[in-house]
Amino acid sequence: MIIKNALVYTEDHKFEKKDVRIEDERIAEIAENGQITATDEDVIDGEGMYAIPGLVDIHFHGAVGYDFCQASKEELLKIAEYEAKNGVLAICPATMSYNEEILGHVMDKAADYKEDTGADLVGINMEGPFINLKKSRGAESGIYYAGR
Repeated sequence: MIIKNALVYTEDHKFEKKDVRIEDERIAEIAENGQITATDEDVIDGEGMYAIPGLVDIHFHGAVGYDFCQASKEELLKIAEYEAKNGVLAICPATMSYNEEILGHVMDKAADYKEDTGADLVGINMEGPFINLKKSRGAESGIYYAGR
């Protein structure tokens, strides 16, 4: 696939009008406009659009109506597919402060997910239990905090 005329985010941290060749779901070539010639490939006119590398979502608790900790395997797949459709190629979902049994169940589901499609699950943010009780705890209930 070739994307022509897009504003491409460059190594110089600027957007410049360029052409991009994608091969095997990876950026294979970035060149000045007109330098990449199309053969039988799909060509997308990126005029007025931005092209950036895939993103990594390093902290989120869920998406599309599903919470990461309560999600079934099918719901985890829906979350990952949603993220991938929106340019996020890798995810590190976050837990809430829970007891060891609940967190173990969450980790087991995440390990099972790794074989599925969508954004790649590359890590998990485990929140708490070491949170300063004198400061705001946000959405956390606090029942699993250390030293309560």
